Amino acid sequence: MAYLGELYALYLYPEAQRGGLGRALLRAAATALYKDRLRSMIVWVLRDNPACAFYERMGARLCGATEVTLGGAQLPKVAYGWDDLSVLVESG
Repeated sequence: MAYLGELYALYLYPEAQRGGLGRALLRAAATALYKDRLRSMIVWVLRDNPACAFYERMGARLCGATEVTLGGAQLPKVAYGWDDLSVLVESG
């Protein structure tokens, strides 16, 4: 599937996590894309990042994998996608 929108990054300080702020930010991004008639979204994240579980809980599905070079090291990253952003938009 070709995803129409992309979430580039979503970072929260550890003390700001687990309080609903990440969900609110993700839904705000999805809503903005949805209002611009972009009905799907993808996000790339390092494979070993705990955020992978967050995106899965938020309804994304694993849809790709590749590697990225950071600081001279090859690191695996994965893509999570939402085929229909209405799932996020309407759940808020």
